Amino acid sequence: MIQAPGAPSAVSALPVASPRKQNFGVFNGVGTSSAFRRLASVDQRIPAALRGRRPQYRIQRLVEASDDQKDTQGASSEQAGPLLAFWKFLRPHTIRGTILGSSAMVARAVMENGQPPDWSLLPTAACGVLALLCGNGYIVGINQIYDVDIDVVNKPFLPIAAKELSIGKAWVLIMAMALVGTFLAARLFGPLIGSLYAFGLFLGTIYSVPPLRLKKSA
Repeated sequence: MIQAPGAPSAVSALPVASPRKQNFGVFNGVGTSSAFRRLASVDQRIPAALRGRRPQYRIQRLVEASDDQKDTQGASSEQAGPLLAFWKFLRPHTIRGTILGSSAMVARAVMENGQPPDWSLLPTAACGVLALLCGNGYIVGINQIYDVDIDVVNKPFLPIAAKELSIGKAWVLIMAMALVGTFLAARLFGPLIGSLYAFGLFLGTIYSVPPLRLKKSA
């Protein structure tokens, strides 16, 4: 077909989609603007002190905060007293981990032994779990005491940061848990286990307490 001079070609007359709009619609405010908004909202949930840290660290802290809030948000106003503050102080998600880990180790030992368990040792085993929970409470408690300025911003639901528990009472609680846990470990399982238990408390202390404060390099 012969085309008259100056007349627009049939090809040029066809509407051509903009490559930018066709291939990069995510930037035109339509394609995935909602996705960007969701990403922004997730980032806003990350405390300022955690931004720029390793992604695994940020995700771990978000999961911990979410677990703590789930464990306490169902409590009624009548329960909002010393017992609830103490429960929050123990960081419930860490209690579940301690019980699950110790139970799994005992179950594996029983299966490898190949003999039925001696149920008369159940009270001793329960006291051992209590000692572990006391050690866990001491470590998470001393961490909250020395991180209170950070928790006021990043984890305001924790009892010391929320002023539901005073620092003085927190010290009394963690010292009581350390003494009870060490006594149970040494009395029921011997001096070696008692010494290892005390060493674990020492590691938990230098993790949070200056001047070492090992959590800075964690």
